[in-house]
Amino acid sequence: MRARLTATAISFIVLTGVACTSKSAAAPPATVAPAPAAVATPQAPAAGSRVWSYGTVEGLQGDTLTLDGNQTFTLADTTNVSRQEPLTPADLQPGQYVGVTAKRSPDNSLLASEVNVIAQTGAEFQVPMGGGNLMTNGTIAEVNGNAFTVSFQGGGARITLAPDGHVYRIERGARTDITAGKIATVITTDGTPVVVLVHG
Repeated sequence: MRARLTATAISFIVLTGVACTSKSAAAPPATVAPAPAAVATPQAPAAGSRVWSYGTVEGLQGDTLTLDGNQTFTLADTTNVSRQEPLTPADLQPGQYVGVTAKRSPDNSLLASEVNVIAQTGAEFQVPMGGGNLMTNGTIAEVNGNAFTVSFQGGGARITLAPDGHVYRIERGARTDITAGKIATVITTDGTPVVVLVHG
């Protein structure tokens, strides 16, 4: 993740977790399913069929996407492209569906490195990620400055945005958003890219 995950994601979506500059990572936490004619909607984690890869875009030639580290992907007609648009903590509001990448603090609250606001509501869950992070997808219940609470199926979390944390909105994108030099997350299922998230 820069070292964060947008999943967001895609989270994912993203975001997923779902914004990372690390190389391929097998079966990270949250999964993201493509939504027809819309931003990909985060779904509850599936059993190990998804692989998340992160890197800097070197180029997109036809259907072939290349990330640094010799990572290549053949995009399908059904591959969903989404992008992150920067927001500020003041843009966080109760009722928003978010994907949060965070580490647990000693007081059991979460310190978030990335928050993704996702227009299309998806599954609510909390799952472990690599590097000691947690992916939390849920609905904001209350906001107080840089702190907020998120409810999800089976629980909730008190979250504070880290001083160097980032807030994004996940938007529907296009292949023209995939340009050299940008950071991207590619989520594949059985070897086929289902989501490309271009980070802001």
